[in-house]
Amino acid sequence: MVADEVRKLANQTARSAATTGEVVHSVLSTVVKTQERLDRLAEASGGVRQIAESAATALEEVANATAESSAWSDEISRAANDVNRLVSDITQRLQTIAQGTDSIVAASEEIAASAEEQSASTEQIAASAAQLADASQHLTATVSSFRLTEKVAPDPTDPAEQGKSATSP
Repeated sequence: MVADEVRKLANQTARSAATTGEVVHSVLSTVVKTQERLDRLAEASGGVRQIAESAATALEEVANATAESSAWSDEISRAANDVNRLVSDITQRLQTIAQGTDSIVAASEEIAASAEEQSASTEQIAASAAQLADASQHLTATVSSFRLTEKVAPDPTDPAEQGKSATSP
């Protein structure tokens, strides 16, 4: 009776361990895919940052050229001042975007590192689940080798039985 219960528990443990292993592998797959997406995002963010910096440099050059040509006339001077203010505003916005891109890149790198840590933890869980499944199979095999026998009354001539009390199971 006890061996049957142990066998049932061992089988149930093996099934649970297998299910846990499947879930862990699924989570690991999702973590790896997420990590790949984050790596691609980090690469793309770096490209955007370079483009924004190039645009800011180009706009600064335009602002310088506009300031030089303002000497031609008052009308051109007013227009140049307006353009200069707009360029300056755009430059500040592009610099803000570049700084924001740096933050995104840093956050992406942190997320990628976290995903790697999670991946390592998931692999450890998978290994533990596999060990549990192996132990469960071993326990099942061990329990199946037990045989139930009828209980025989103790032999009073057996030296091993002489020290035991009459109420012992």
